[in-house]
Amino acid sequence: MPDWTHQIPWVLLAINTVGVFVATDLLRHRLKHHDPNDPMRLLLVTGFLGGLTSYSGLFANLAEIWHLTIGGCLLVTAGAILSGLFAGMLGLGRHRRKT
Repeated sequence: MPDWTHQIPWVLLAINTVGVFVATDLLRHRLKHHDPNDPMRLLLVTGFLGGLTSYSGLFANLAEIWHLTIGGCLLVTAGAILSGLFAGMLGLGRHRRKT
């Protein structure tokens, strides 16, 4: 059985995590009071960050891992979900420590 760990898309996981953090931070703080249809908000969050992150690419990589090992695929999937949740929580709570 071939080693499946070389199939883990580390760079893609990191880019998606950073994209979630930046989008959450922008929407929670800098763009919070902007109209949801504001062109700048749409350009930054949907356009730029949507193009930066690639969850469809992640799923293609997960399909490759699935064919090698189901357990490894589930492990990478859980890591991707947890890193996204953690990045989102960091983006939401970044400015809460004001005293």
